[in-house]
Amino acid sequence: MQHMMNRDFGKIGPSIFEANFSLILHIEDTQGVMMNTHWSSELQQLTRETLHNLDIFPLDVIRFKNIDGRFASANVDQLCSGEYCLLITRGDIVQLDSVDVLIEQGWCID
Repeated sequence: MQHMMNRDFGKIGPSIFEANFSLILHIEDTQGVMMNTHWSSELQQLTRETLHNLDIFPLDVIRFKNIDGRFASANVDQLCSGEYCLLITRGDIVQLDSVDVLIEQGWCID
């Protein structure tokens, strides 16, 4: 954190803005830890139903989101053949064994 001269007292210390910004970041980090660790049961069930009925899915690609904030996509043909291979937005690939594992690891349809 960069320090600024306090004009009123002539002391070097963090500005009020910097101190408040630091506090806000700390609160957000703390709240992030306390947030949900899984999606709602309704979204989990919708994900299961969608992945079990892909033969009627109208698109070639399905989008996913993770509870940790990541996003991914998967080829519907691969999912139909039991290959749960997600391409994460940043370029990584995640290979999962089943729909249940996909959901357990925080993924649901977006």
